[in-house]
Amino acid sequence: MKALILTEGGKSIGYGHITRCLAFYHAFEEKGIKPDIIVCGDDSVKGMLRSKRYKILNWLKARTEVLKTAREMDIILVDSYLADLNFYKKISIIAKLPVYIDDNMRINYPPGVVINSAAYAEKIEYPERDGVFYLLGSRYAPLRKEFLDAPRKRIRKHVKTVLVTFGGCDPMNVTPKVLKLLAHKYPGLNKDVVISRGFKYANKLKNCGDENTRFIYDPNADTMKELMIKSDITISAGGQTLYELARMGVPSIVITVAENQMRHSRALSRAGVIEHVGCYKGDRGSNDKIMKKLKAKLDLVIFDKKLRSERCRRGKKIVDGRGVHRAVKKILAYIYRRRF
Repeated sequence: MKALILTEGGKSIGYGHITRCLAFYHAFEEKGIKPDIIVCGDDSVKGMLRSKRYKILNWLKARTEVLKTAREMDIILVDSYLADLNFYKKISIIAKLPVYIDDNMRINYPPGVVINSAAYAEKIEYPERDGVFYLLGSRYAPLRKEFLDAPRKRIRKHVKTVLVTFGGCDPMNVTPKVLKLLAHKYPGLNKDVVISRGFKYANKLKNCGDENTRFIYDPNADTMKELMIKSDITISAGGQTLYELARMGVPSIVITVAENQMRHSRALSRAGVIEHVGCYKGDRGSNDKIMKKLKAKLDLVIFDKKLRSERCRRGKKIVDGRGVHRAVKKILAYIYRRRF
């Protein structure tokens, strides 16, 4: 059995789609399914795809080539914010089983399996349609294979290390503001700052930290896991990394940097998994307001061990690491149902 994964990512839009598609890639392999992945992106994604069967191609434009390849596949998984409904309809006709990754009911999907692993997904009123099956909620959260196993998180009485991670490209340039605040208000904390391959302002960060600041450049999944194990708290954006942080039990303070992260972050905040500061919009007033709220949240989380313990417990409960395996098991059940 063969699977084709179509997605997008790069310096300008980040790497979250690729990260969760790689979770499916490995889960397919574990089930004896041969996956191929085609990414509409730039050369910055090559490191993530090393040792995978991949192609970097603007499949949104090269549709004839991609659809020809798709005809040879059993499963076609599409994770995109850019593909139009007409493309999905063609995939629905070609594939033995089409699978669509969704975040916010972006389109009215044609027959296939729709997966939305957001914490609020079950509250979205998806239309009931013949041939459309939904897998909704964080129980289907696709984590990379490295995060399947999570050691018991030690919650220290005193916070020693904070992890700062704002995704693959930090388009709003939030990292330096956060780092300056930490260096000024909390000089005694160890600060691990993740700088990924897509950062536009990485050269400006070195002047923002202090002697307790360490920069980690373009970490792989194993390194990210070790950083999460080591950290007492995290300041993060609201993307795919939140699932991994929850799985590892890291108490997290979240600043969303895009509107499409807001619903997910708010849902996790209501569930008691994270502390949500708000959405950073880049203007002077927003900057000052967000930093003031961040300072308040830091004081709350740093000095309240009980709160950190509760955030840890709830995170591990809502994301158990088995989400992608549940989803693939359901996908295989649907394909066998259609076959017979």
